Amino acid sequence: MRFSKMTFFFLLICMLFLSACSQEIITFSGKSENWDVQYELLKDNTHPETKGSIRFIGTEPIPERIEFTIYDTSGNVHLDKNGVYILGKCIGCHVPDALTEIEAIIDWDNKSETIFLEVESK
Repeated sequence: MRFSKMTFFFLLICMLFLSACSQEIITFSGKSENWDVQYELLKDNTHPETKGSIRFIGTEPIPERIEFTIYDTSGNVHLDKNGVYILGKCIGCHVPDALTEIEAIIDWDNKSETIFLEVESK
C-alpha cells in the first residue's frame, strides 16, 4: 500500500493530536503549621514532568535555607525574600503510576516537618 504525502502528513498530525490528549496532570497539595507545598505531575507517554513550590507560612522569621524531599525530588535550597522556593521543571523524571498521597519532608533551622500531599479534586 502506498500513501501520498498529504495522507502521511494527515496521519502524522492525527497521531500528534492523539498523543497530546493522553496527558494527565495530577496536582498534590498540603499544608502544615509552617509550610504550604504544591507538587504537580504531568504524565504522558514520552516526557513526564514535575514542578511545584514550597512556601513558608510560619510566624517565625523566614528561614534562609531548607532541605526538602518530595517524592523523588530533593534539594538544599535558599528561599526567596517571600519565603518561597519554586521547584524547577524536571523533564523525563520518574513519575509514579498511581498515587493518592505523597510525602514532603522539610528540614530547616534544626526543625523538621512531614507534610502529606493529597491529590486535589478536579
